Amino acid sequence: MTYDAYPSTSKIALIHEYFEIGFSNSVIPFQSKILPVAMPTISFIKKGVLEAKTSDKDYNLEGIILTGQFFRSYSIEANEAYKGVGITLHPTTLYKLLDRDISKLSNKHLALEDVSISLHTALAYVLKSELKERKALIALEKALKGIVVSKDPNIKEIDRAVNLITKRKGLISVNELIDKMSFSQKTLETHFKKMVGLTPGRFIKLNRFLNLMQKYESQDINLKNLIFKYNYYDEAHFYKDFKLFMNDTPKNFFKKETEFLKKYING
Repeated sequence: MTYDAYPSTSKIALIHEYFEIGFSNSVIPFQSKILPVAMPTISFIKKGVLEAKTSDKDYNLEGIILTGQFFRSYSIEANEAYKGVGITLHPTTLYKLLDRDISKLSNKHLALEDVSISLHTALAYVLKSELKERKALIALEKALKGIVVSKDPNIKEIDRAVNLITKRKGLISVNELIDKMSFSQKTLETHFKKMVGLTPGRFIKLNRFLNLMQKYESQDINLKNLIFKYNYYDEAHFYKDFKLFMNDTPKNFFKKETEFLKKYING
């Protein structure tokens, strides 16, 4: 099993990171849960077929796939050797590229060409090429910059809100966020959901949980201390959120956790 990620170093990049993933015959059949990362992804299956299973639907993933914002985990399965590459986008990038309500794409895996022919065309050449690692990241970022279409004047303010949330690692309330915005609460909620795909409250909650999981996986601090560090009232509150995001209890999850998921969480 391989999972290698190459994060962008630019603060204004459209792409958060480029990744390469593979499951060899030695780990087949492979199965793992996927924790939502508060960002959409676009992936290209170079070899094999990947199945994604949500609470509502099962997907056979082939070709170039757009995965919208997910708020809860889903499972992936590979029953033959698999190789894929892809990009994780910054939260507002999809809106900048499509200029449409991104929340309509949330909690779905979709063939990219069914969503946008222009976006599919721009990325297909690079994704199907032999470019790897940072060379692929640079080429894909260049391809996306050439097709940004949205001129919505509210994007900068939503980007600012996203940056505040991520900088604070989700340790900010919606009310605190509103105090720093030029929008009213209703306007912020409307634009944020349309451009990011999640409400500000859900995005904050997911960022806090993801940062806690990253800290835990890096073994910087034990779970009990992390629960209080990330402003959970008590362990019961954390376990409730864990069940919400992961569809599982912490005890069951950590017992079955894969090396792939550890790498995926840490990026």
